[in-house]
Amino acid sequence: MAQTQFEIFKDASYNTNNIPTEIRKQEEDSLVILPRREVRLPLPHELLDERVKRPLPHELLGLHVLTEQGSYKRVREYREGWHPEEGGTLIEGLTGQETVVERNSIEPLGIFEVEESEIRPLIHKYHGDYGLPEEECLNGLYCPFPEIIIDGKGTRREVRPAKFIPETPKEQIIVFPDKKQYTVNWRKNLEKLGEIGRLIEESEIVQEEGIYRVPLSNPEIPYAMGLIFSDAHIGSYTTDYELIVNLMDTVLSTPNSFLVDAGDTFDNGLWMGLQHEQLMPPYMQAFTVSDMIRELGDKYAACVIGNHPEWMFAASGNKPEQMFARQMKGPVFAGMGLLHLEVGNQKYDMALAHNFWGKSKINIHNVCRRLREHEYPDADVFVVGHEHIWGYMKEMNNDKERLYIRPGTAKLRDRYARIHGIAKRGQACGLAVVFGGEKREFNAYNLSDGVEMMKLKEELAKLK
Repeated sequence: MAQTQFEIFKDASYNTNNIPTEIRKQEEDSLVILPRREVRLPLPHELLDERVKRPLPHELLGLHVLTEQGSYKRVREYREGWHPEEGGTLIEGLTGQETVVERNSIEPLGIFEVEESEIRPLIHKYHGDYGLPEEECLNGLYCPFPEIIIDGKGTRREVRPAKFIPETPKEQIIVFPDKKQYTVNWRKNLEKLGEIGRLIEESEIVQEEGIYRVPLSNPEIPYAMGLIFSDAHIGSYTTDYELIVNLMDTVLSTPNSFLVDAGDTFDNGLWMGLQHEQLMPPYMQAFTVSDMIRELGDKYAACVIGNHPEWMFAASGNKPEQMFARQMKGPVFAGMGLLHLEVGNQKYDMALAHNFWGKSKINIHNVCRRLREHEYPDADVFVVGHEHIWGYMKEMNNDKERLYIRPGTAKLRDRYARIHGIAKRGQACGLAVVFGGEKREFNAYNLSDGVEMMKLKEELAKLK
């Protein structure tokens, strides 16, 4: 039976020379003797799925190893005759004219022999795929692949078919009969996720809208006064605590009054240098605010969760409203919300937001207009805190009176604001809105003027 000898290479970069046994006698210590006739394949696999490459047509007289590292070698080949297409150098050698060529070589990992009966299925594959004569492939002649030009220099590269991956025989498949089988059903998963989401939402105490009926401690006065309170930052050493006490006492002592909180009630300074401003830990700040809410009772109308308390959720996963607003009688809004205010026979809508886009130092009420335009177009009063700015403005829009309020702050010595060029000092909160209970009317005043007006309304009621 005829045999064909093959060399096994580590990768597809391999020597393709047909080398005779005759070699140059000088430099014997560096010359390599290879068989005269072989077919070279790149992978050591019994299913010979790579191409068979034909040896070069020019007689190789010998070669000299220049450098060597592992299986890589840089060799100098001596070929009989003059072959300019090889890109070598013409010399006068022992056999006459010889061509000297230097090239890279990858040594094979091993050599094996295959019987003709074993290689014929491979040759038959090439014969069927490429129409090559079987005997030509069997004799180690070149089995061509299509070529493409890959650059502007005309460099050609062969396009090989995808590597054949044999199927694993069943007897080699490891089976674990006791392995637990599992299934994933995305429709079922999304259904359960929706149920869990609804369950969490039902457990929230925050809401998007809420109603507050103002308790009229003196029904003879057909008016109510709402103190717009914001950015108290309780817990920071830069806060004016005397101001906060005076505001709370004013609400408690003024008939038909209530408080609306626009956010950042406690400081919870967990971010950057604010952590060094804290006079008490965040949990005690929250408990302090919770006790203030207890004392105000039904006069605490509504509150908005600002960015400072929300840091508690970001840092620990605990939502701040669960700590300080659980026992509130009025609604709690996360970031913003719409408060439906009922005063006697009249109803008013108050849009509350701790922060919103459209800020302007030139027009501090621009942010209130944006809140009206994009979120609450039908509201009467618009309150936006966060910037520690105090001011109010009224305008007509779509034949309706609109009142814009920036409530100020109790954090007057604000180092962060000074460092970042926001303002030299915070503007003290203390702004009141007086609502009519019989006649629809609402106007803003500074707190002292609002209190004087409520006292005047009380005196007038006594004269009736």
